[in-house]
Amino acid sequence: MQQKSGHARGHGAQPNVAQLKEALDRGEGADKVAFPDPAASPLGTDAEAGGAPPSPQEVRQAIAAETSRGGSAPHSPKGGAMPLVLGFLALIAVSGLVTALIMASL
Repeated sequence: MQQKSGHARGHGAQPNVAQLKEALDRGEGADKVAFPDPAASPLGTDAEAGGAPPSPQEVRQAIAAETSRGGSAPHSPKGGAMPLVLGFLALIAVSGLVTALIMASL
């Protein structure tokens, strides 16, 4: 059963890690697309298994941090794949130049 978006964003009385996971799986995270996370150990299970589940306040803070669209998320893709592509092309160009210089000196 799907939770309403307001509950997943921490507006319910007792937010929990499952609501945060559902929000992230729906793509409400700042750096995630709508797709279920196929984790072997789903979000929150380590803390719960260790006997220290997060408090509702900690979950509210996590929901606020993970679902904000301000681009402040540490993994937020700011430039997409373009910097990676340009870096790869620069690497190829430098490698070609070094190879040409080595070959010319032989």
